[in-house]
Amino acid sequence: MSLKRCSLMLLSLTLLITARASVFAQKQEIDFGELEKVLLAELKETRTPGAAIAIVSGDRIIYAKGFGVANIETNAPVTTEMLFRIASVTKMFTATALVTMAEQGKLKLDAPIGSYVSGLTTRLSQVTLHQLLTHTAGIVAEVRRGPAAEPNLAALARGWKDEQIFYDHPGNLYSYSNPGLVLAGLTLQEAGRKPYAAMMSDLVLNPLGMNRTTFRVNEAMTYPLSMGHDFGEDKRATIVRPFPDEAENVPAGGMLSNVADLSRFAIAFMNGGKLDGKQILSPAVIAKLTTAYADPHNAAGDWRQGYGMRVGTYRGVRLVEHRGGTTGFGALLRMAPEHRFAVIILANSTLALLSKTTDKAMELMLPLRAATAEKRETALPLSAAEMNAYAGTYQNGTFKFQIFKKEEKLYLKVGEDEIALKKTGERLLAIDEKEEETTAESALFKDMLLLPGPEGKIEYLYFVGRALKRIP
Repeated sequence: MSLKRCSLMLLSLTLLITARASVFAQKQEIDFGELEKVLLAELKETRTPGAAIAIVSGDRIIYAKGFGVANIETNAPVTTEMLFRIASVTKMFTATALVTMAEQGKLKLDAPIGSYVSGLTTRLSQVTLHQLLTHTAGIVAEVRRGPAAEPNLAALARGWKDEQIFYDHPGNLYSYSNPGLVLAGLTLQEAGRKPYAAMMSDLVLNPLGMNRTTFRVNEAMTYPLSMGHDFGEDKRATIVRPFPDEAENVPAGGMLSNVADLSRFAIAFMNGGKLDGKQILSPAVIAKLTTAYADPHNAAGDWRQGYGMRVGTYRGVRLVEHRGGTTGFGALLRMAPEHRFAVIILANSTLALLSKTTDKAMELMLPLRAATAEKRETALPLSAAEMNAYAGTYQNGTFKFQIFKKEEKLYLKVGEDEIALKKTGERLLAIDEKEEETTAESALFKDMLLLPGPEGKIEYLYFVGRALKRIP
């Protein structure tokens, strides 16, 4: 071997060892004790009994731990292998299966779903998977469902009428819809000629080695399983009984998983589809899932809608994510693909998203820009003409709000509650904190956007990503 070649090999080896040592040192320097302090404080603040967290860097989990209890009656501790209901994070997986199937040439994302699903109404059969996966099909946000034990997706969707579509021009208006993802899951089932859960196992779960992830509560019960917790009027946590099992809503929010299994999905997703040295997900599938197709208007800040997941930028870093909240549980899977970083948090109380913990994990691992202080919204003058233009009743499925004028102010009526409003920007309204106590629930009504129709008149009210249509 020549001296020159030996020198090059020695240099390469030195650089490799140095790089690995640098990465190892970087990981060793991370103080996860600070993260744990934030997480424990947030559990206390939100009265959440327990949570599990995992952080992925590169192609491995570098931190995973359970906190608190899985059951306030038995005090069983939370572990990283413990299953939680992950709610709407399920949508990421339903979309992954459908886009994989499309990449295999077994269905088309832009074809009417009536090509694969029989027995739907004429209007429902004309929407496409592209519209369903981007929440632009114009389908209502929620529907009143049948018995929780009803597992038949086809029976559910075939019972829907045309009024489940509230918008006349599918594809042009973003409005978050759980029933839309149910239809997408039904299309997966019918096109694949297997039950939805079996299709998910074949296309996503089994290839990724997500061995404990399931859609069936009776199977989840055979593994360590966290109970869900909710709060009564006395604000004390109680176990949700029976265990939440809306089987007919499975494609939109019914998956049960743990941080270990979800980390395998994140690793593959951020490493070009490779996991354990094997190509599991197609890079083309990942690219299609993370393309920004739809604009959620003002409802979601600097985010756009991909297929079954959101894409956006936070403090200078591009993110891909989905959050989930349901009775008894909250969940988050957030990835920064360019930095090969992911944080997964599963919690066992209603709508617990633990956003402070998420931010702290990102601050420890990512080159975030400096945080800017959130500006307190100043009430702007609201003219009589604006009040008259905004006043009306707005509805989307089971959501129904009324905006009305009283004593030269605008109010929002939700059920029997009347909430004072203020103007915060062009066609933007928020709760008037001078008159209303600020709570986690009231934060949902921040920056409600009123959107005009083709004739310039106000036709829609945006509320947490849902477009409520003005009705007589």
